[in-house]
Amino acid sequence: MVTQALIDKIDNKIPIIVGPTAVGKTSFAIKLAKNLNGEIISIDSRQIYKDFIIGTAQPTIEEQSEIPHYLINLINAEEIISAGKYVELIKNAIDDIKKNGIRPIIAGGTMLYVQALCFGIINHADSNPEFRQKYFDLINAGDIDFLQNKLKLIDPEYAKKVTDNDHKKLVRALEIFDLTGKPPSEVFSEQLEKDKREREKYFLIELELERDQIKRKIHNRTINMFVNGWINEVKSLLKNGVDETLHPMQSVGYKQIIAMLNNEISKEQAIELISTKTWQYAKKQLTWLKKMDIDYKMNIGEA
Repeated sequence: MVTQALIDKIDNKIPIIVGPTAVGKTSFAIKLAKNLNGEIISIDSRQIYKDFIIGTAQPTIEEQSEIPHYLINLINAEEIISAGKYVELIKNAIDDIKKNGIRPIIAGGTMLYVQALCFGIINHADSNPEFRQKYFDLINAGDIDFLQNKLKLIDPEYAKKVTDNDHKKLVRALEIFDLTGKPPSEVFSEQLEKDKREREKYFLIELELERDQIKRKIHNRTINMFVNGWINEVKSLLKNGVDETLHPMQSVGYKQIIAMLNNEISKEQAIELISTKTWQYAKKQLTWLKKMDIDYKMNIGEA
């Protein structure tokens, strides 16, 4: 339930609604958007793919008619999207929504992308292949002692963190110095402060349910997906030439339905496998959430 107390806590920040799959993030985001005059940005690594509608639980046409949604049904199956690129798309969507005087609301379950958005991506300096190759060539030539001593002169404290066999970390530290003219520890400290400022823009809301309730909702949702035409969706993708080895086709459910279509498993087995694997994914999400800096937790009950 969206309460005035929650709205007051959010203040002028951008809410991000997170939680395990099937917990009810989309419906809650719509309710919140109606209260805040908002529009919703999906933060989901699968919903962004075109024509992967039922199996990725994209918002329905009815839900999209209630509140505009961004970053769903957007890119082709052949495309691979990184966390960095996804964050860029989210920030562009935030800017577009704000230009119209509307509140951006972010909702989804890809915790890696949430982490990247709120806490930054490890990108402390650009990379220069020539610098990197130069140092790896010196290592291969047996000059690692020279490079280790160089790092000790540049940044004695950081040098203590680089073990003798961690050549990549050594090279990266020296590369950062070449690129910025600053000791690596100083660059990392500056990035940390930048990441903290970025985090302050967002208000993380975690939707919670008891584990047995999540499992039950996952199972019921899986059955509903089959009822709503998930098998036909997979058939259509295959008929239109979407290769079953592509990234979105490797998602939970699509692989199992393909196996079913190939008569390797029955429909009932497919449903059970999908429910089990989705629950395993939900447990990974819960592990992520335990480590995240959540602003507000809400147990939504058997909604």
